Parts: sequence; structure tokens; C-alpha cells
Amino acid sequence: TNTWSYGRHTIPDFTRSPDESGFHRLLHILCLYIRWDTEAAMAASQPLSPVIGRRRRRHHGAREGAVAWAMVGAAGMCCIMLAWTVAIQPVRAAVETRALDGFGEPVDWFFVLKLPKNTFPASEMAELEKAHADVDFGDLDLTRTDEHCDCPDPVCKYEFEASGDNEPKNFGWGRGRGLCYLYADSKNRKLRYFRDIGYDCLGQGGKDPLSQTLDQMYRRRKSTAWAFWNDDYDGVEAGGERGEQSKGGHCGSGMGHAKGNMCFNRNGGYILQSTTPNWPDPSLGDQFAQLGCGVTDNTIVSQTFLGLSVSLDTLVALKPALFTARLCSEGTTSCKGGLEGMCQSTLDYEGVLAEAVAGSLVKTDSESVDFKTSGPGGAVRVRLVAKSRIDEVPPWVVVANALGSDVTAATWWDGAYGVPTICRGDDASVATHDLCLVDESEGIALNSQGGAQHNVENAIAASFRIGGVERAWGLFGGRNLIGNHGKWGIATGTGGGGGSFTRWSISGDMNMQGFPCSKSCDGSQNGRGGLFFAVDDSVFWESMRDMLALVCACTEGSQASYRLCGFGCSGKIDVGAGKLGSATVKGWLKDRSSFWEESKAFGKSSGKPSGGGSSSGGGSGGDGGDGDSSSGPPIGIIAGAAVGGVVLVIVLALVVRHMHGRGSLSGPAKRRISTTASTNYMLDDNVSTHNLSASSGEVRRHPSVPDGINLPVLAGPIGTEKRYRALYQYVAQNFDEIDLYEGDAVVVTHTADDGWMTGKNERSKKTGVFPGNYVELLPETPTPA
Repeated sequence: TNTWSYGRHTIPDFTRSPDESGFHRLLHILCLYIRWDTEAAMAASQPLSPVIGRRRRRHHGAREGAVAWAMVGAAGMCCIMLAWTVAIQPVRAAVETRALDGFGEPVDWFFVLKLPKNTFPASEMAELEKAHADVDFGDLDLTRTDEHCDCPDPVCKYEFEASGDNEPKNFGWGRGRGLCYLYADSKNRKLRYFRDIGYDCLGQGGKDPLSQTLDQMYRRRKSTAWAFWNDDYDGVEAGGERGEQSKGGHCGSGMGHAKGNMCFNRNGGYILQSTTPNWPDPSLGDQFAQLGCGVTDNTIVSQTFLGLSVSLDTLVALKPALFTARLCSEGTTSCKGGLEGMCQSTLDYEGVLAEAVAGSLVKTDSESVDFKTSGPGGAVRVRLVAKSRIDEVPPWVVVANALGSDVTAATWWDGAYGVPTICRGDDASVATHDLCLVDESEGIALNSQGGAQHNVENAIAASFRIGGVERAWGLFGGRNLIGNHGKWGIATGTGGGGGSFTRWSISGDMNMQGFPCSKSCDGSQNGRGGLFFAVDDSVFWESMRDMLALVCACTEGSQASYRLCGFGCSGKIDVGAGKLGSATVKGWLKDRSSFWEESKAFGKSSGKPSGGGSSSGGGSGGDGGDGDSSSGPPIGIIAGAAVGGVVLVIVLALVVRHMHGRGSLSGPAKRRISTTASTNYMLDDNVSTHNLSASSGEVRRHPSVPDGINLPVLAGPIGTEKRYRALYQYVAQNFDEIDLYEGDAVVVTHTADDGWMTGKNERSKKTGVFPGNYVELLPETPTPA
């Protein structure tokens, strides 16, 4: 019953559990080599002669002769593949663990912007601009959420008792609306809506970049080094087992605010940056924890994720910077409460985990490092900015200083600690503590007029066209249905927008929070560490810039609101006393100094930055980088690979002929059917199978599907189109499949011998394949033309 799927074609999966026959064992070894699982293949290469001898004594005839020849061919192939392993495997393995797109293809980088649960028509942006943070959400059209998200609710491992409800509810109840997202990567550098690409809902174990990338770690958990870090593991999924609200802990001031995961071996790996509290979630051990299945709902507001493919040499070069950020991981307060042993592997390479993800609070200054990615698209330049806890200035000021550019930032800009937009034209020298905008060790100082060296302008709202409608959401903090917890931004040059500057697109994990909204310079984010990755790609930069709809700009219009535009910690303004929070700010505000938009304090810029010198999308040119390059394999290896490939094709052809001409080895091959609304996922570490929404070994079935149900074996294609109705929900697991909701009407055009059908879903208007035992035939009526 184990199969590989390629499109709608399946073959038996001999990498799973071979029987004792020599023929099956040789096929098992051969297929392991084809899957590049050389360790398992070598372990399975035990003496075969006793097995072959038993088979010869039991069976005779011409068929055994054909099998014997196939065995000889397979044995020869194993020898060739063994040589291939020694020569070619290191080259192939160099891209084995990388950042992956939603189809599982390696990329140099990817960026995910998860949308909040609700969006509103961008035409109503004026309501948000007028009301500021006090907006009455009833004034915004938040009822048409289906216009931006059609994701079903996650089917999670645990349930909870809802107050006033007689039946327990699954933890994923009501969270599907928060699983839609925008996506871009090094191959397709403009942001697009995930449905337009053909991807699945985010973080559910299917065709999405986060699930595909993290799956590598779960499949290779024993053969790779990996680590999780997060400052907030409250409400992780494992807490649902006992109904706990908290199973984990917080990292407070002094520890990093960073969130993410890395996985690598000697041939490199990936870095995954996240802004989501408690996710990626290690609390289930070797099982994938779905996004939206924690005790705490982490799908409400917008979040961002960045994936980077890196070499081991790059990781070694990044160790000091990662250490500076004080990542909360194994041995620190973030992994208390039962998560010890789940946040890091015991395996390490070149001391990366030991030195980069450690628990001590050594004082090191902020730093920036340029490096290049190691994916398939060539090296893309990235600048890592690691903020240290000892540099007590707003985090995005550190970023602007490291990039030598003004920046516009979208963060958790909340009412408690959200700091004002920082402007080069204002005079911070007259304010208390210079508004904490000075750090001599980092070369961060005030300019000759007493202002900041660079503008850091807070973004207020974004918009994007989804389904033909321009949809908008907030870029301010607060637990509301249109809010933002992502951290992203763009470099905008210096000095009015003229001249040349690098179009950096920035992904971070720290907010615009701190003094004067906190009591001291080390309060809130100022006194913590974190990471920022700036990608040098002008096409991606334009795509991010075009999302920005409202900005609290350094213009005359924002002076009356103390550069807060009614957001941030506006409630801490005391105009009569000339105070903002903990600072006296009399005389601080000066003339406008921003080029982002000169005429208005709000609105998308009509005078967008111009000038030459932008970097190419591939990141070519520029300084820095780790020089990841190789001269390629020698010609002898290439020739050997070519010969091996030819022999491989011949042997596989013989195997297929044997299977189809002589009869199946184990009965008719059947495509494996998922009987759960969540995705079954193949995790082949130790050649095992897991269900991502259940404990190891458990298969979760739809409650309406009787145990033991089998696929109907129907004869050939249907001559005419017939309409069927979906009995159960089915989540597509391959690119050629379609989703079914219970009650969907489907026009079927073909039924294969294995019971799989091809048809068009009348609800989604999508055409693809699906299992025939999920539908029933409707009474015959003529199909409309």
C-alpha cells in the first residue's frame, strides 16, 4: 500500500519494508539509492545469498530465470550506484537541505507575509487614517473575509471545552481564516497571493514553503543539526493534552526577541526566521506541529517568515552575529516547562549550535555581516544585522545605521511601547536622554542639527490586490483582526530620495518599541537582541514598497501628533507639559525632512525613490559575501554519472516490464488515500510514516468514513460526463489534485482503474484528480453545456 506519487502515476514504494525475497531486497536497496538515502541503502546491503538460495530451492522455471537476470542487473546497478555515491553524492548533497518553495523546490530565499484573519477594502482606508488607532472596526467592511481567505480550519491533535457549548471544539476551530498569505522567492521575486501560485494554506503540512522546508528537518532529524529559538513558547500545541494555557515560557529583557529555526549538515542547510510566538513549535518532538494548533491562537494577526539557503561556511561566519542576538533556545528560559531536549539536536557541525545558540549573557556589540545564499539561483547578497541587548537604542535605528539608509518599518507598533517615527530633521538633543538615539560603540550619533542620522518611519497600513479587489490591513500592534505582528520594511535612501542607494528588502524580528514610551533606554525592545536580514533584490523591493499604503512620515502633518499619527503610545502624550512618556520633548519637533512623501503625512508615495545604482535581483555585484563557489565536478565524474544514468534507465525499464508484463509483485498498485481533513505527510527519516495531526503511528480518519473502507475498482473511463457529490472533505496532497468540501458538486470526466477520478469542482472551478470513494453519483441529469 506504500506508493510514490508523481502526478497521478504511482509505483510501489520499495524504500519502506522489503519482504525477505532477494528480488525485493535488491529493489529496496536500489530505490534507496535513487532516493539519495545512501546511509539506509548501505545498512540494507546485507548478504543476500541465503535469501536467494531459499528462493531458488522453492521456485523453478523460466520466470525464475527472468527474475535472476533482473537480480543480476539490480546487483550491477547497486555497484554503479555505490561508485556514484562516492563521486557524485557530495555534489548532489550540497543542495539537499535548503529553503524550499511550496512545491518542494530549492530556492535561495523566500518571504511569506501571512495575512491577518480579516482585511478590508482599501477604498475605506480614509476611515483608518481619520480615526487612527481609535478606529471603530464597525466602520470598516470586515464581513467579506472570504475575499482574501478560503482556508478551512486546521484539524488539530487536541480539543478544548468551549464555554456554554455542550461539545468540545478542536483547537483549530475558527482559525482557518488566518492561514492565507502572500509569497515571493528568488525565482519569482514579486509578491503573489498563494492561491494564484497553486500553494496550500500555510503551515498545514502540505504544499506551502514553511511545511516543505521544515519537513526536511523532521525527515532527517537524526542526521542533521537543528535548533529552534523563540522568546515565547506559551500556549504551544503540546499544552492542549492537559488543557494547559502555558507549556513553555517567556524570554524577558536581556534575552533575544528572535524567533526561528535552522537545520543543516556538512553540506549546508537553511535558516528560517519567524515572527510568530510559539511557532515553529517543537513541543511535539518528532511530529510536525501545524500552524494554528497551539493552545494560544497564533493566526489572528499578520506575521512574516523568511527562509534562506546557506552553506556551512556561511553558518560558521554568522556564528558571532547569531550569538550577539541572544537567541532563546536550549538551556535558556525559553525552553523551560517541559521543552528541554526538543529545542536542539545533540548533533552539531563546526560548533555552530554550541557557539551561536547558547544560553550565557555575554556582552557583545551589535554587528552586521554580508553573506551570499547557496541556493540554485546563484549567490544573492544578504546583510545580517544582529542587534545586541547592550546597545540601548531603537532596533530599527541599528538597522538604518548598518544599511546607511533611511528605512520604513512595519512592526508590532502598539499602544504600550510603540515609539514615534524618528526623523533626521527633528532636534532630539533637547529631549531627555537624546531620546536614546545615541550609541557611541556603534557609531550611532546625532547629526549637526541634533537629529537622527537616518529617518525611521513607521508604516500604518498595507494593501494588496486579491481576487480582483484591493484589500487592506493594519501595520500596527494590538490583538485585533486587522493587526500586524510581522516585522518587515524597506530601505529608502537618504537625502530626499535622489541619487543611488541599494534597494534592501528587510525581514526582522524586533519592533519599534522602547523609550520614551518605556521608562528607560533599556526598556522594551531597546534592551533586547534580535536579527534582521536585508535581501539585495530590487524587484522584491518594489513589490514590498508598493504594499505600503499609509506611513507616519517625517512631514509637517505628523508634528501635531508627536510623530505618532494617532498610533503607537499616543496615549502617553502630555502636550501641556511638553512630555511624551518618560521624556521631556519641548522644542524637539522641527520642519519636515522626509522624502517618502512631502505633501501629506499619509498615503502611498507618489514620488517613489528614483535613481540608478539599484542592485540586480540575483544579488550580483556588491561587496562582502562568503565566496560560496565551486569549480564543479571533474569530467570523469560527469562521464561516470552519464554511464550510470544509462544503466539506471535500462534496469528500471526491466523492472517495470517485469512488474507489468509478468504480473504485479504485490497485487494492483493503489494510490494511498488520506482519510483526514488534514494532510498526511511522508516523513522518511528511518523509513517511517507519520500523520502531522496525530501522534506517531496514528492515522486520523474523517468521522464519517467507516473503518476498513476500500477504493472501488471501476472499469476504465466514463463515456460521458457525470455529476457526483462529495461525501467528505478531501485536502489535495499533490499539485494535480483538487480540494473537496462536503457537499461539493463535481463533474467527473474520467475514472481510472485504481478508483481515482478526474473532474471539475463546480464550487472552486478547479479541475484535477481526487479519490473516488469520497464522492457519490448524483441522479442522472443532463450536464449543462
